Amino acid sequence: CDTALIYSTKNYYFNNKDRLFGDMGRHNIDCKGMIDVLLENQIPTEVVLTYKALKNDLSKYRLLVLNNVDVIEPELKSKLIDYVSNGGNLLLAGPDSINLFNDVLNLKIIDKLEAAHFKLLTDNYEVELVGNHAVIDYQNPNKSMYLGDATVDLKTASLNPPPTIYFNKLIPSYIKLNYGKGSFRVITFDLGNTYYKEKGYQLRDFLFEVIKDIPQKLVVKGSHLVDTNINTKDGKDYIHLMNYGGPHESTFVKTYDELQSIYNLEISYEVNKEVKCLTLQPEGLNIPFIKEDYWEGWDDFEE
Repeated sequence: CDTALIYSTKNYYFNNKDRLFGDMGRHNIDCKGMIDVLLENQIPTEVVLTYKALKNDLSKYRLLVLNNVDVIEPELKSKLIDYVSNGGNLLLAGPDSINLFNDVLNLKIIDKLEAAHFKLLTDNYEVELVGNHAVIDYQNPNKSMYLGDATVDLKTASLNPPPTIYFNKLIPSYIKLNYGKGSFRVITFDLGNTYYKEKGYQLRDFLFEVIKDIPQKLVVKGSHLVDTNINTKDGKDYIHLMNYGGPHESTFVKTYDELQSIYNLEISYEVNKEVKCLTLQPEGLNIPFIKEDYWEGWDDFEE
């Protein structure tokens, strides 16, 4: 995988310090939501624990993701900063992660709001959400993506009609900061937790806009219901395309016996060697492919 989610062991224990036995926990919920929104953008993602991140070379990853964390190992933080300085891209999502790295980011954080109403606005859509977000005073945010900071009128005791939400001002939802040879991608709200609780195509497409300029080894077009993974064995690359349509995430559905087929997929795959054949499994069928030069070394094929 070219993308990895950094899982801080210190942060996990920090969020479960009052429990004898750990549970899903806020940190795990945040991570699950972030992994879901990455996978639904067809970005193969692995989870890298602290010990592995400290032991291994991180430069092989084109994108590292650190969702909202309260604490982090000092040596891990230093390694992530070095990774960015040497050309990597680090996505920081949520006010706590921003605060941890703000000695490097130098952002002017006005406020941190928890479980607050806000509106995510882009050129193509807007959606009202509830979650944690940072109010940052920044003069040159991405001009097409903002948050609408909100005030909720709670004078109405009944939820019918619902409380009135006033959107006071626009604040940045995403800031890209170049650092050394790489970049910090700063999302000012807790994307993982928000997506876990309130899934929607707007948040999925928002993440795509944040990272679309980072080349991906595998790109799938035609459906967002395709999970992807890449493995290598005996000199061969294996591309796994998994149909995860259907009500598998619904707590109200115990079993189901039908899964709709997905057609007309366009798949791009970056290779650094000559492609001799392309085989569709499990049928063992050879399928045609087209060499293109979107980026040097890419091969395209359609299913």
